[in-house]
Amino acid sequence: MARRSERTPLTAKRKAHFLSELAKHGVFVRAARVASPGSLTGAVATFREEARRNPEFAAQIAEAIEAADGELLVELHRRAVEGVPTDIRGPNGQIVGQFMRVSDRLLVEKLRSRFPREFATHTVTELTAKVKNEPLHLDTLSPENQDKLAEVLRSELARRALPAPNGSDITPATDRLPIEERER
Repeated sequence: MARRSERTPLTAKRKAHFLSELAKHGVFVRAARVASPGSLTGAVATFREEARRNPEFAAQIAEAIEAADGELLVELHRRAVEGVPTDIRGPNGQIVGQFMRVSDRLLVEKLRSRFPREFATHTVTELTAKVKNEPLHLDTLSPENQDKLAEVLRSELARRALPAPNGSDITPATDRLPIEERER
């Protein structure tokens, strides 16, 4: 690998080549390699260092990436709305025609990127449980297991940042229950 002193200087022409390539696809590493064909590492560090030293170059990099992102959106729109040509094949595999295939999924993805609040994917989880109001018969536990249960309940209450109950008569915290459940 070439030492820093042996590296190809970062000329205005090389910077322009890098920025032109970056504007095509927005991939920093690929643009650095194309602009530095003799480099084993693609000279990524060289371009990053120059961007840190030179705010104007850093702004040009941001503009090039934004241009590439814009081209992606244009292509996404074209495929989603105008479609892409798709062959129609006959029974023997020969091409008998073409039609334009549009992509609803791409259109939805574009909408999600433009309107994240309106088209965000939300997941809702519902849990249904049947609760029996029967005694637990905790008095049948051994004193050792009663102490363990009391400790588990205390640590759970502490984890939820609720005031710990006095003594061993631990009761459920009703302040977090829905109003209709508290009134029972």
